[in-house]
Amino acid sequence: MQYYLDEGAVQRFLSKINVKQMIKKTAANLKYAIGRAKVENIIAARIILNTLKEQKITPEEAKYLKEKSIDFAKVLNILGFQFLPGGNILLQIVNKILKKYGINILPQGREVPDQYKDYKQQKLRKPTEPQKPAEPQKVA
Repeated sequence: MQYYLDEGAVQRFLSKINVKQMIKKTAANLKYAIGRAKVENIIAARIILNTLKEQKITPEEAKYLKEKSIDFAKVLNILGFQFLPGGNILLQIVNKILKKYGINILPQGREVPDQYKDYKQQKLRKPTEPQKPAEPQKVA
């Protein structure tokens, strides 16, 4: 059985979905995820610096560092998949199979220690929040 697409089939499909809106939403979510990872890594670096300065860290900070270390190891695994032909597709298949057994091979956002929550909220803006345009400066 063969299927043929007429010339307008793709256009009709694209007219049913709002591609521009979908791309904007995906880009906003990606930007948020990258920003979240950046802020979480900065927090982890601050905790590591505190340990190097021989300051005591709380059990909550130690737990956070352990979780971030696991996420870092997951990123290294993902990089290994990138060297394989079709690695992105293979990564998604393997992740879907392992999720059935309660294993996630992709890094996740982590709950930051209480003393760093204000810093994270200050530095991170959710993608649904509109950005305020800069006010024009008045010329005297």
